[in-house]
Amino acid sequence: MISQFISWWYGSGWNDAQKYFGLTGKHIYYGLSVATLTRTLFDPWRRIVTPSDNDPIAALKAWGDNLVSRGVGATIRLATLIVAGILLCGMAIVGVLILGLWFIWPLAGPAAVIMGIILAIGL
Repeated sequence: MISQFISWWYGSGWNDAQKYFGLTGKHIYYGLSVATLTRTLFDPWRRIVTPSDNDPIAALKAWGDNLVSRGVGATIRLATLIVAGILLCGMAIVGVLILGLWFIWPLAGPAAVIMGIILAIGL
C-alpha cells in the first residue's frame, strides 16, 4: 500500500498537480481576457463615441469627449490587466511553493516520528 501511494504521489499525483496549476493560470488569463484587453487598451469605453459635425467647436467637443472615453477605457482595462498580472504572479508563486514541497512532504511523517522518538528518549 505504501508503494502504491509513493507511485501515485511521484507519478500521476505530481502530473495532476502540475495540470491543476496550469489550468488555473489559463482560467485567470482567459477569464480576465488579457489578450483582448491588451489589444483594445485604448479603445473607447463601452463604444461611447461622439460624432463630429461640420462645426469646428462641435468637432473639438467631440474630440474631447472621445479622448475622455478612451482614457476611461484605458484606465479600467489597465487596472484589470494589473489585477490579472498580480493573480498570475501569485498563482505562479503558490504553484512553485506547493510543487517544490510536493517532493519532501511524504518525508514529513517519518521525520516527525523520528523527531518524536529522539525527543522522548532525550538524546
